[in-house]
Amino acid sequence: MNNMFVNGQLAENWKAQPPPQAFGENSPQSAPPDPLLILNKSPKAFGAVAGGEAITEDDLRKISACWYPVHAMGYNWLQSNGESAKKLAARITGLIKGYKERGFDCTKVILVTHSMGGLVARALVHPNYGNLQGSILGVWWSNLNGHNDRFFQEPKWHKT
Repeated sequence: MNNMFVNGQLAENWKAQPPPQAFGENSPQSAPPDPLLILNKSPKAFGAVAGGEAITEDDLRKISACWYPVHAMGYNWLQSNGESAKKLAARITGLIKGYKERGFDCTKVILVTHSMGGLVARALVHPNYGNLQGSILGVWWSNLNGHNDRFFQEPKWHKT
C-alpha cells in the first residue's frame, strides 16, 4: 500500500499483468489472483459474496498520502483467546502510542488475521478482554479460499 504513485503516476505494479505461472506441480487449479491487480475489478472476482464497488485509481489517490506499516504479532494458540487478546491489546496500544509520540496521526489499526486469529481479533474488541473498540478500524480475515469478503462488523455487546 505504500508507494502507490511514483512521480504522480500510478506505480506499474498496480497495473501490470504478472507473467503466467504454475500454481503447483500437476495441479489442475489455476494460479491464485495477484493481490495487487485489483483495480477496476469487481470484489466478486476475488470471491466476495456481497457486492461492492471496484477500486479505481481515484480511490487510490485519496489514500496514497497515508502510510501503511505492517507489524506481525503472534499469539500462543494454546492459551485462551481472551488472554491472547489482553497481551496483543497492550502491544497495539504501545504501537499507537509510539507512532503518536513520533508525530504520526495514528488512532486506529487494521487487523489482518487467519483462522483462529479471527477469534483473537474479536476478543481484542470485547470490553472484558482487549477492550480496543475505539482503536480497531477493521478486521480482515485473510483466507485464500474465497472468504475475503468478511469485514468485522462493530459488535453490539449485551450488558449483563
